Amino acid sequence: MPIVLNKNLNTEQGMVNGMLGKAVGIVVNEEMQALRIRIGQNIIPYHRPPLCVLIQLDEECIKHDKFPFLTRSIVPIFPTIINVKVPSSGRVKGKMQLVRMQVPCSPAFSVTIQKSQGKTYDRAIIDIVKSQSPRYGSTHDNYALLYITLSRVRSMSSLEILTTFDRSVLHYRPDPRLVDDWKG
Repeated sequence: MPIVLNKNLNTEQGMVNGMLGKAVGIVVNEEMQALRIRIGQNIIPYHRPPLCVLIQLDEECIKHDKFPFLTRSIVPIFPTIINVKVPSSGRVKGKMQLVRMQVPCSPAFSVTIQKSQGKTYDRAIIDIVKSQSPRYGSTHDNYALLYITLSRVRSMSSLEILTTFDRSVLHYRPDPRLVDDWKG
C-alpha cells in the first residue's frame, strides 16, 4: 500500500514529513492480549497495536545497517507518542490530557497539491476543481495551483485529467504587482 510519512523521523537521511513509500509489512506483538475499549454504549475491539510498520521508501539514499534481517531499502517505522492537551469546555472542568500512540504514516493513494510540491511522479490522475476557497480566490493563485498540479509528472502522456478546464488559464500573465516585486 502506498504511504506518506506524517512526521520528520530522520532528517539526516531524508526521512521527512511528506516522503512517499510503500508499506510492505506490519510487525505485531503476538503475545499481547486483545483489548476492549468502552466508549459510551459502544465496545471497540483493539487488537494488538503494531510494534512497527515496514516501509520500502522511494528514496534510494535511505539505507541502514541496524536491522540485518531486513533488506537495506526497507525501514521499520515505530509508533510515536503524542500528548494533546484539551482545554476545559462545557461539562468538562479542568484540562484533560490525551495520549495517543500511532505510527507516523498514512495511506497515500492520493495526495493534496501541497503534498505534491517538490515531487515528481511517473503517472498521475488529476481532478482539477475550481477552488471555492477565498484563500485561492485570485487568478494568480488559481494559476499557481494549476501549474503545480500539472507539472508533477515526467511527461504529459503519463497525465490523466479527470475534469475539463479552460486551457486559456495556462496563458495567464502574472499580476503586475508581482512582476514589480520580482524586479525589486
